[in-house]
Amino acid sequence: MTSKSVDKMPGPDLEQTSVVGLMKHLLEEVASLLSRELELAIAQLTDLAGKLTAGVLSLAAGAAVLMAGFLVLLASAVLGLATVVSPWLAALIVGAVVAIVGLVLVIAGYKAMNWSELRLPRSKDSLRKDKNVLTRSSS
Repeated sequence: MTSKSVDKMPGPDLEQTSVVGLMKHLLEEVASLLSRELELAIAQLTDLAGKLTAGVLSLAAGAAVLMAGFLVLLASAVLGLATVVSPWLAALIVGAVVAIVGLVLVIAGYKAMNWSELRLPRSKDSLRKDKNVLTRSSS
């Protein structure tokens, strides 16, 4: 490292500082770095939580309205089928069909979920870069 590059670095005058002073400065910088990384992770989690909350609230409201409409349609299906077969059999047929369709949808939805989106890629990449810088500077 040349004296010009040392002059540009923030912190203590590295040419006149003891090894103990340099170690203290290094520890302060590592602590500051870890603090900034933690702040980044918290910011990402807060952003992710906000997006998830808005999506879940919208999904819940839509599901409630959809459920009400679906129940009315099921009641009309039972009443319509009851004109052909006995009412108890109409209810059993409609209930069985709806239960099977619901099970298929639940299984398909579970398989389609993308669990990898719940990671924090920027924090992970930033920590990897910091590790590389620290290991290069220590050797």
